Amino acid sequence: DCCCRAYNTFLCYLENYGTLVYSPQYYPEDRSRQVQISYECLNMLQVPKTLLQCIANGTILDVPEIRCLGRCFFLRLGLYDEVRGVNLRRMYTRDYETPNKRYLSKETYDKLCAIRSTSPDQCTEVYRAYFEVIEALETSFNSISIVQEAASRALSDGLPCEVLNRNPKEPKEYCQP
Repeated sequence: DCCCRAYNTFLCYLENYGTLVYSPQYYPEDRSRQVQISYECLNMLQVPKTLLQCIANGTILDVPEIRCLGRCFFLRLGLYDEVRGVNLRRMYTRDYETPNKRYLSKETYDKLCAIRSTSPDQCTEVYRAYFEVIEALETSFNSISIVQEAASRALSDGLPCEVLNRNPKEPKEYCQP
């Protein structure tokens, strides 16, 4: 009888929580936490207001501020490591609703290695990795929409503070076609 109860308890646990694992696992952040991380990066990097407006409208440009924003976002989510580069296992786990097995393919790994070896800095590496490889693999997760939401929030909150802005000359041509 004790064995039956133990087995039934185990089955109940297995059905509700999955297998028993003894090593630490990565659990994806919920969307609100991801938006908060993006918001903090926008604030920390003091992204110019005109660029915030572009991001909020869905225009993601290839400029240094955006490149560094991507690095900050991916670092803080644990999806990028300064030593090892993009963490494909965490990328795969991040799309937990409908994970794309191509994250874990040799082809994806090889593409990211090539990008890593030809990028002059980490900001460029993350930007290129995202737009040349990762964006096409995203399924249930959409990095752009998260950054867009954070930029809209930053604009409504009045960020960046113009006095603290390290880049007071905001290029007018940011959103121009």
